Amino acid sequence: METFAQASGQHLNLHKTCLLPLGTTSPTLPDSLGGIPIRSHATTLGITFANESMQRRERDQQQGAQQAPHPFMQALEQVHGDEREQLRASHRWARRDLGARHNEAWEALRGHLRATRPPPSLKLSATASCTEGGGCGGRSWPLAPS
Repeated sequence: METFAQASGQHLNLHKTCLLPLGTTSPTLPDSLGGIPIRSHATTLGITFANESMQRRERDQQQGAQQAPHPFMQALEQVHGDEREQLRASHRWARRDLGARHNEAWEALRGHLRATRPPPSLKLSATASCTEGGGCGGRSWPLAPS
């Protein structure tokens, strides 16, 4: 390109220049040649030129990199599974314990209610008035059956 520049007086603008290989390319193609980057496509005067085999290889490399699992993914999944099982076991134990405590409290309450039940011979007929508490239109409500 230096000979061309001396003969024509035209020089390459290296900041805007790239090399576009034509045809099938070697898999060991370097990233640049003589300081000029090698690309799979180039646009000049609004027209885009592309090397399809290079673009396909670049796309396959990007997809391969995206599809490859992270090196720690398997270890992370194992730890997550172990912790999930420990949490489930803890929840099962807590539910059994809570159920047992609920049953104990229920039986204690039933026992208390049975022990404090008034005898059947006692008849209650007390009433309460809403006017004492303010409102209700002066109605009376029975507190217990008579």
